[in-house]
Amino acid sequence: MRASNWQSIQDVLQAFPNAKGIDAERVRFAVHGGDYRMIVAFFFEDQTAYIEFIGTHADYDAIDATKVSLFQRDTMKLRPIRNDDDLQDALRQVDELWRAAPGSPEAGQLELLTILIERYEDEKWPIDESDPIDILTYAFTEMGHSQAELATLLGSRSRASEIMGRKRPLTLDMIRKISEAWHIPIAVLAKPYALAKANNPEMEAIPLPHAPSMP
Repeated sequence: MRASNWQSIQDVLQAFPNAKGIDAERVRFAVHGGDYRMIVAFFFEDQTAYIEFIGTHADYDAIDATKVSLFQRDTMKLRPIRNDDDLQDALRQVDELWRAAPGSPEAGQLELLTILIERYEDEKWPIDESDPIDILTYAFTEMGHSQAELATLLGSRSRASEIMGRKRPLTLDMIRKISEAWHIPIAVLAKPYALAKANNPEMEAIPLPHAPSMP
């Protein structure tokens, strides 16, 4: 099951292993370090979810978890992240919710959005399987980018060539530019990787001086 596709409560629980199913539509989440409980209702036909409740454990014990609905659904909506457009929409929501007060519905929405974003990026960019140059190559072959576009981002055709030839490492400034322009997570571009060994025949041909022998 991919985190970007919800077909049943089981799919949701696989995407959020620490959540607990309430019924065929509702799931309970522990948020803000477990101090609060949040109920989210999932509607699988249109792939949307709505936050219905958030409160302390005592607040939760006082309500009917199968029926409670405290918020307007147009303001507490969540959607799965299925592509980069969905990802950018989720990132915009995170930016808007970033200063949400702990225990508020907005804080709960922020926490779930963060989990969805992390799972989407982990699945699309598996760090353990690829190094940054592999990722850039993937961006050329599968995402419609090119080495010429990379050269424009980096301000130099030769620099782009050296990067792709593993002769020059990516700098933090380069990583930030590529991440922002191509929506590739910084973490996968910042992973350490080996450079190609220098190969200069002229240097190799120069004999090393011998130390003078002692009389």
